[in-house]
Amino acid sequence: MMDTVRALDMFCGAGGSSVGAAAAGVKIVSGIDACPIATETYKANFPRAEVIQNRLECIDLADLRHRVGRVDLVLASPECRNHTCARGGAPLDEASRETALLTIEYARAFEPRWLVLENVMGTTYKSNHAQTTENSLAVAVFFLHPGTCQRL
Repeated sequence: MMDTVRALDMFCGAGGSSVGAAAAGVKIVSGIDACPIATETYKANFPRAEVIQNRLECIDLADLRHRVGRVDLVLASPECRNHTCARGGAPLDEASRETALLTIEYARAFEPRWLVLENVMGTTYKSNHAQTTENSLAVAVFFLHPGTCQRL
């Protein structure tokens, strides 16, 4: 018998990704988002999950791992409103683009069996943190558990 899959949702918003995962039988243990309205909605949708309203880079990952326990699945839908066509006529925000790189830190901290990373069109990394383009995150995921990750 397989244990229940336990998930942490980064950039959780109101919980769209978590709703899909829960419908598939996943137990949602935590959701994190910087937006107060989103996290209040997430709490209503997932009252048993630990919901954190904060910026991802401000969270003590060792403490969070201790509080939520094992995480088998990390769901990540990085912020995109400030660096893709969703920004409309607003100026490009490189810091917004780099939030996706936090997925790597969370994956290293939680060592999940699976990582679901939303592919945001228009996201390329030209900063000091990543020298390559859209494959930066994909390559990092492969090295989390050599030989076990498969790219779909």
